[in-house]
Amino acid sequence: MDNERFLSAERENVFILLQFAALFSIAVLAPFIRVQLITGSIVNAILFLAVMLMGFRRAVIISTVPSLISLTSGLLPLAFAPLVPFIMIGNIILIITFDYLKKNYWLGVLAACFLKFIFLFGSSSLFIHSLVEQKLVSKAVMMFGGIQLTTAISGAIVAYYVLKYIKRNL
Repeated sequence: MDNERFLSAERENVFILLQFAALFSIAVLAPFIRVQLITGSIVNAILFLAVMLMGFRRAVIISTVPSLISLTSGLLPLAFAPLVPFIMIGNIILIITFDYLKKNYWLGVLAACFLKFIFLFGSSSLFIHSLVEQKLVSKAVMMFGGIQLTTAISGAIVAYYVLKYIKRNL
């Protein structure tokens, strides 16, 4: 009996490790697409999936990677490097909010997306007006404005259908 429980626990650990590796890999590769609407949607989908499949802690680990890769891949201009910690915090805000409200998926999604958007828009607005050259302001407004809300919601929709598929087929 103990041996069966041990093997079952080991299988579950391997499955979680494989899920983590897959989601982490996608989060690392997504910024190389270099199109914010697509990259952001993929990353946000990964964050929602990570919360639902593996829990808060693993989702937070995954959330720190895409913004660093976005900076090194050129998706995020080097002038915006000081915003990377704010992007990470925005992702963590999304994860915390969604994790807290995930029993009602769409309420959790809307609250998480809105709070992440408000945080990123607010923090980037302070940054833009104090540190960025005027010629980069319009790019920053575009990158940290409504597109953040759009990519978060589209990521949640993708995650919803992936979770539905997993639940039906696994």
